[in-house]
Amino acid sequence: MRWHRTSFTRLVVGVSAAATLAVGLPATAAADSAGALPADWVAYDIAPAGATVQTTVGTSDGQSGCVFSFSGSLAPGQTAERADEIGYSPSTCQSQIAYTSGASAAPEAAQPSNADTAGSGSVASTDTDTAPPPATSAAVRHSAGYMKSWYRDPVHLTVNSVQNSTNWHWNGGCVVAPVSGAHTYTWFSGSGWSLQANNWQNNYSCAQSTSSSYAHFHNGIFCLTIDTDTYYNRNNVHGKANGVLTGNVKARKSGGCTGLLSFHWSLKRTLN
Repeated sequence: MRWHRTSFTRLVVGVSAAATLAVGLPATAAADSAGALPADWVAYDIAPAGATVQTTVGTSDGQSGCVFSFSGSLAPGQTAERADEIGYSPSTCQSQIAYTSGASAAPEAAQPSNADTAGSGSVASTDTDTAPPPATSAAVRHSAGYMKSWYRDPVHLTVNSVQNSTNWHWNGGCVVAPVSGAHTYTWFSGSGWSLQANNWQNNYSCAQSTSSSYAHFHNGIFCLTIDTDTYYNRNNVHGKANGVLTGNVKARKSGGCTGLLSFHWSLKRTLN
């Protein structure tokens, strides 16, 4: 069963956090009588089996929103790391994150069939500073991977996402040509989301290759008359000279009904 976006937000706006949990979200981490969790704590999902759960404290953006920073790293031979927000407090900017890795890192959900996609592309990267040296007699290896971040609504639809990928060669001392990067943005226009602003940067040096994006998505009907915005500032992936793939993102959800949006990210090697 699919919730109609407008009718769902009309149902939950103006009620307590406890009521919100009752109508739309599993109450697996509702605030207890002892006050162990903030009164406005919202639970999204139960942590997957084998996950490591950590509480991250973000910062307020001064506009009823919170900013969180996340990062991950995969050495050659490692496959994937994923993080899923399973609980959130808007008032304290606390986020409970379930981390999984390797075979336990579930794949991302398929994009909605009517999701818009724009700003995607792939180009050969060029270095704006000092170009890396050409490949030497040291053995050159080839790796690739991506950092994907996204927000989901209460019925687990991906409402917007940013993915950055890098494809690089390395010899243990330097990143060497050829190197390329790519980026993809998606948003679910069927529920009112649109892409407001974005930019992409792609470059490499001896130390690393980098694909980096800024993206701002907006929705004017998700929370009735209160605007809702999500920001990725920035979503980065790096291919290191020693073959390590790293990713990081600074994510922000701001405005109305942010408790209805859970944040997720996945770092994956697609070629070791």
